[in-house]
Amino acid sequence: MPSQKPREAAMKAIQNVFARYQEMANAQKSPNFDRSIVSDLELIDVDGGRSTFELTATETYSNLNGVMHGGAIGTVFGYVLCGDSMRNANQIVDIWARIKIHAEVLAHGKTMAMIHGRITSPDGKAVYAAADHHKVNSPKKPEHRSAVGPEKPQKANL
Repeated sequence: MPSQKPREAAMKAIQNVFARYQEMANAQKSPNFDRSIVSDLELIDVDGGRSTFELTATETYSNLNGVMHGGAIGTVFGYVLCGDSMRNANQIVDIWARIKIHAEVLAHGKTMAMIHGRITSPDGKAVYAAADHHKVNSPKKPEHRSAVGPEKPQKANL
């Protein structure tokens, strides 16, 4: 049976990253919303370059439809995937930097769509992030239907 030492060391290293973030956020009295994700993520296992976390999707992470907000999902991935890919990234986005966000619908059906997004510098020379999003058209809650208005929105002429 392989030694548990590398696994334990990897788990401790990941836990230390999250603990340092919490310590810095507490010292700065940071209002950032991601503090709850960092404190709520639970590291379950690390094995051979793979890690497993658990998180309870509370109302903190929900949208008006009562499901987990896509932005919260993205932030969770941002923290869980932050290992070597973030340390080796050659581009970061400073606060107040001007960025350009590109979105492209790759495929769509009646209830599902695949959208690819990129965040770049305004000139497009630096790519800061890229993501694919599987969008689900979930039914509206009855109390939200009145906010849409009586008319169906017109299609944009692109």
